[in-house]
Amino acid sequence: MNRNDTNVKNVEGRGDGQILVVGGYGHVGARVSERLASRFPGRVLIGGRRGAAAETLADRIGYGARGVQMDIRDPESVADALDGVETVVVCLEDSTGLVLAEAVERGLGYVDINADRRIMEDSRRLYEQAVTSGARAVLGIGLAPGVTNLMAASAARAVKDPTDLEVGILLSLYDEFGPQALDFMLEAGSRPFPEPRAGSTRLVLPYTEPRPVWFGPDLGFRQARWFPLADQFGYNETLGVKSAATVIALDPRWIDRIMAISARLRVLRLSALPRVRGALTWLLMKLF
Repeated sequence: MNRNDTNVKNVEGRGDGQILVVGGYGHVGARVSERLASRFPGRVLIGGRRGAAAETLADRIGYGARGVQMDIRDPESVADALDGVETVVVCLEDSTGLVLAEAVERGLGYVDINADRRIMEDSRRLYEQAVTSGARAVLGIGLAPGVTNLMAASAARAVKDPTDLEVGILLSLYDEFGPQALDFMLEAGSRPFPEPRAGSTRLVLPYTEPRPVWFGPDLGFRQARWFPLADQFGYNETLGVKSAATVIALDPRWIDRIMAISARLRVLRLSALPRVRGALTWLLMKLF
C-alpha cells in the first residue's frame, strides 16, 4: 500500500504493520496472499508449516511478500511468527486456537475463514481479553459463516419481530474448492449436532430432514438438509429469533442423494475416521 493513499486511515497509529497469512500457500490462502500482497506491498508474510513452499509462493507473487515457517500446533512457533505483525489472516482450520489466543493477547487484528461451530464457541471465551488488549477479531468471513450472516441480518431487519430463520445454501462440486473444504464437509457430516432452537436439547444429523428451498427461477426448488455450519448457532442471540437453521443442497444431484442415503443409513459416521475421510476427499478431488 502507498503510505500517501488518502483513502487509508490509521486507527490509533495502526495501519502500516505486517500482515501474516496463516496457511498462506493453501488453496484459499494463496489467493488471499496474492491479493493482499498486491494491495499492501512489502507488508505480507506467507506463513505455513512448509517454509520452502511459503517462500516459493512469496517469490512468485512478488510485491515484497516473504515466506515464514510456522507450526500452528507449537506455541513458541506461533509467538515467533507473530512478532512484528499487526494483522493476522488465518486461511485454515485452527482447532488449537493458539493463533487467535496469541493475536488477542497482543491486541492485533485477526480474521479467519473458520466454519466449525465448536471452534467458534471456544473463541468466545477470549472476548473480555480482546476488549482489554484492544484486539479486533472477525471470525468466519467465508460464505457460511460470513456472507450468510449479512444476508440473515438484512432479512431479519426487514421483518417485524422475526421468530424463525432458515438459510439455504446450494453448494456445487463443480466450483473451485480445495481438499480442506471437502475434509471439513465430510468430518462435520459424520457427527450429530445440537438443534439451533432456543431451549431445544435435540441432536440432529447432518444431511437429514429435507425441506424444499427455492433457489431462484433458474434452479427452482431443491431439497436441502441440515448441516452444522457455524452461522446458525449465533442467530438466536444476535438476531433474537427463536429457531434457526442452515440447510444445504449439493450439486450434482447424485452427490446429494448419496450423502442423504449415507446419512440415513448412518454410513456417513465412517467419515469421522481420518483414513476414510482422506480416501473420500481424494476420490472427490479426482472426480471434480
